[in-house]
This record gives sequence, C-alpha cells and structure tokens, in this order.
Amino acid sequence: MRVNVQYTGQLALAAGVKGEPWEAGEDTTWGQVVCSLAQSRGGEFADLLLDVQGRPRPSLLVVLDGNQAAAGWANLPVHDVRTVLLMTPIAGG
Repeated sequence: MRVNVQYTGQLALAAGVKGEPWEAGEDTTWGQVVCSLAQSRGGEFADLLLDVQGRPRPSLLVVLDGNQAAAGWANLPVHDVRTVLLMTPIAGG
C-alpha cells in the first residue's frame, strides 16, 4: 500500500523534502512506519521522530487523512489511510 507522507516545520527541514511516498503493508502499524522513516534518513530527522529507546515520540503530532490521530496511534494499522502528516509540537504563546 502506498502512503503519501507529508512533513512540516522542523521535520521538513531535517528531511530535506516536504513529502514522499512510502510503501507499507496493510498489517504495518503507524509506529513501524515512523521507525522505518527514521531509519531511512537517520540524523536529526530520526532524533525528531524517535525517543532514546527508538520508539516514536509521544509528542509527535500525527494526522491521518485529515484527522488528528488519538493517543495510541503508533499501534494502529495503516489499513486504508492514504495520507499521513507528521509534525513536531509547536510551542509559543
């Protein structure tokens, strides 16, 4: 299954692209997708996606086909989602 992965802000800068296609099996979880993306680029990009244990950061904002994913998103299977937007938290006030 082909998924359109989009990045914003720091992630786009670290990746050097604003988006890319990604192939994932239907039984693949979003956590596995994020780990694979991190491994494919490494460096700062991986540090933004993964914590020190190599798991997706809980602070990562994930939007699946236009809907913000709830807590536990890393365990959800890819299924029929076509677009995922990944972004780091935005601070300010």
